[in-house]
Amino acid sequence: MNQDGCKIKLETTALPHLGALDGPSSPTVSSPRTPKRQLKVVPPIGIAYSTRTEGTLNCCVMTANLGSAGEDPTLEVLHHFLRDVREVLQYHCVHVFCLHLQEIGGKRYDEEFSSTLTGLIPTVMPRLGWSSGLMWHGRDDADFTAVGAVIFVEASAVPHVHLLDFTTRAYTPVASLPTALEEGRHYGCKKFRDAGTSRKGWVRYGLRYGKESALLVALHLYHDSDNRVSMESSVHGEGPYAERRRLALREVLDDVTAAREGAGDGGLMLGGDFNVRMDAQALVDWVKSQKEAATPSVKKNEISWGVANEEINHLFGQHWQEFRSNCNEVKVIQREMQDEAQVDLQELPVCWPPTYPIKDIFSSSVLESDTTHDFVNEEYSQKRLPAWTDRILFTPSPGQAHLSYHCMSSPLDHKLVFLLWQCAS
Repeated sequence: MNQDGCKIKLETTALPHLGALDGPSSPTVSSPRTPKRQLKVVPPIGIAYSTRTEGTLNCCVMTANLGSAGEDPTLEVLHHFLRDVREVLQYHCVHVFCLHLQEIGGKRYDEEFSSTLTGLIPTVMPRLGWSSGLMWHGRDDADFTAVGAVIFVEASAVPHVHLLDFTTRAYTPVASLPTALEEGRHYGCKKFRDAGTSRKGWVRYGLRYGKESALLVALHLYHDSDNRVSMESSVHGEGPYAERRRLALREVLDDVTAAREGAGDGGLMLGGDFNVRMDAQALVDWVKSQKEAATPSVKKNEISWGVANEEINHLFGQHWQEFRSNCNEVKVIQREMQDEAQVDLQELPVCWPPTYPIKDIFSSSVLESDTTHDFVNEEYSQKRLPAWTDRILFTPSPGQAHLSYHCMSSPLDHKLVFLLWQCAS
């Protein structure tokens, strides 16, 4: 329970052979400004670090697409999102937290949004000892991507965390870093070569936390801009969107390889909006098999399933396992990156319904009422095919223990996805 009376809904997966720890329970408190939300970890139970074990650091990477928050002129959605993030950090007693963001400010460069976000950053982590601030290309020019990252370090962990200097290839204690980090030196921002007017790209940075080190990348890959093309592609094999995503990811890996040269060995962690999609035709066929009267209609920016919204949301929310096998794009990415770049990217099992597109339930009418919202049965928007777009891939390290993968409902049109692990300090 956070200071604003906000409760959260978590869905998690953990490595089965590592076991899990139960975290503290959360009382039920309602607020007239916030929907009633229950802090609950549902099976399979994930790790909840209620205290810090001597000699260890609790680490977390989270990805969040802020596009829908940027469309809210009141910025209330942004405030609610950051409160929910703080609740996660409190619940899991996180000491090193990396927040990866996409579409900062919405569909356009928004000075007010970025300024508000920057001002709220110090409030996100309890007992904050150091923060990088917002690492992004914060200028409205041809290289702007709206992708960013923020590093948070809890006070007791500050002596154990170092940031990679890309100019010297050496790690610097975060306690001795300047207040404002320098783009190109402390982090790198890139836009994909063929992005054109789109804002797809990535931010990279290197961390040494305790006895572990890793290069981390916040990214936003290309989306399927036309549902009809996705549909046609699924009939005749892989289409242009998936291929473009893999080429973009290969560009990221080439940049990472060059940037980390001379900095020693370490892991790699990619967290962001991968925009991967499932087999559109297979999904349509599955809906028809579940609802004989369904007559799906696929348009460029709209999907009409031909059945009541309540019925289709129930299918996606309760029976998602049945069409999960139709979303294999990440497996293809993993295989190709292994074959072409010799990078062994792994992902823990995904054990939750699609993370996008969630219909905006944090409208002003909901925010200003004492309405109870069921976060198990979210309503999916009919602008895109539901998909598991938000992912975290990583190269395994023997120093990482008790890894667990989580999904959490949020006030955004994307669910929040985060990875937890422990390492020696």
